[in-house]
Amino acid sequence: TSLSNLSSNNTSATEINEHDVEIELYTLFATSENGVFMQDSFPIKPPFGSFLGIIVPRLFFRNTINLTNDSNTIDSNAVKLYTKVMRDFVGISEPIDESIKSALIDFSYNITLGKLDEAYRSVKLIGN
Repeated sequence: TSLSNLSSNNTSATEINEHDVEIELYTLFATSENGVFMQDSFPIKPPFGSFLGIIVPRLFFRNTINLTNDSNTIDSNAVKLYTKVMRDFVGISEPIDESIKSALIDFSYNITLGKLDEAYRSVKLIGN
């Protein structure tokens, strides 16, 4: 369902089913020398709701908003926090050493820019 179709059908914004709308989250690198580049993207699907913030290597989300059946009010007792590990950190045991975290961010940045040799150099000294 597109928003233009919704408005032509006189459907209010509060009646939109959140499962009908596709929302995608993008992570970006932005620098003065290279500009802005997309690092990763993925659709936000339940149980993930609103994006709250990022503390590398985790992205933080709240749960999807649940309305109570009888009053269309938000059930404040049902708020939950969810995290998702960033793509380049999947499989890395936590807590992550700061030097490893920095090397993986450099690796991801250089891969995003297409600088494969620099990406390799940024992680070649990391131990298993």
